Amino acid sequence: VRRISRCREDSRWIVMAAADLNELRQLFENDYAEWKDPRDEREKDIRHLAGDPWDPAEKTVRDAAGRPYIAFDELNQYTSQVINDIRANPLAMAFAPAEDDGQKSDEGEKRAQLYADKAREMEYRSSATLAYTLAAENAIQGGYGFIKLSAKYAPKSVRNQELWIDPVPDPDAIIFDPFHLRPDGTDATRAFELEHRRLEQFKQDFKNAKTQDFDAYQRDTAYATWIQPDRILLAKYWCVKTT
Repeated sequence: VRRISRCREDSRWIVMAAADLNELRQLFENDYAEWKDPRDEREKDIRHLAGDPWDPAEKTVRDAAGRPYIAFDELNQYTSQVINDIRANPLAMAFAPAEDDGQKSDEGEKRAQLYADKAREMEYRSSATLAYTLAAENAIQGGYGFIKLSAKYAPKSVRNQELWIDPVPDPDAIIFDPFHLRPDGTDATRAFELEHRRLEQFKQDFKNAKTQDFDAYQRDTAYATWIQPDRILLAKYWCVKTT
């Protein structure tokens, strides 16, 4: 069995053997397991913010006994204050000139200004404020949030591409390198980006895909995470290769 990845290297398609995919899937499962505790904690945080701080087992006991359970919203006022401050003071990228022998040159100033102008153009084109605010809101409410930098073809162009800053509404759709040490994750070496898609839509979007029948895969426990009766889990894999 062979599969073709959706990335390019030196303008050639990278062909991955089944062994490579097995290794990659095992890596995904390991990273997914490492993120279980933070994801469980996020689920608990969101449940409390939604006004449901009661333990499910305690709620079941109270339901059986006909006893009420009351919840007072004591959290949203604090998270909303921080989030609204970010909305009132939008975030943006900033650039500073590199220092040359301890002194800032005019050329460095001009280069930093050029980068700042291009960044503002990208942020305006992408409505990046939405992505920044959403990532901050997810981090404040549940512990982590992400934004995504992507390249898209410019309008009426088949060659030129533009950088876009895209929001990530569901931070659980990103499985980031769990072993990074820096708080901002700049030393991470890999990440997975997940997307659930219905089988009918998958077959329509990937008409040239070799796999036409998913029944055999649905019976294989190794693919249980990836294929459900009515949908399939797609994943993009990003990695840093050092040479």
